[in-house]
Amino acid sequence: MAAIKGAKGKYTFKTISGEELTAMIDGDLFLIKDFRRKKSQVVQGNVDASNGVVHIINDVLMTKK
Repeated sequence: MAAIKGAKGKYTFKTISGEELTAMIDGDLFLIKDFRRKKSQVVQGNVDASNGVVHIINDVLMTKK
């Protein structure tokens, strides 16, 4: 959240495979946008998993490859 707010509402970051995603806030929604400009809503964030922390989204994000 701090990174999004510090980047004036949109924060772009790279995945492990090098793809770019953009995180943004729209009202009270936290959204992630993929390269196709398709947006997925984060429905539950900061979920502890055996290999780290995950965020549950309501759609599938696609890669270019």
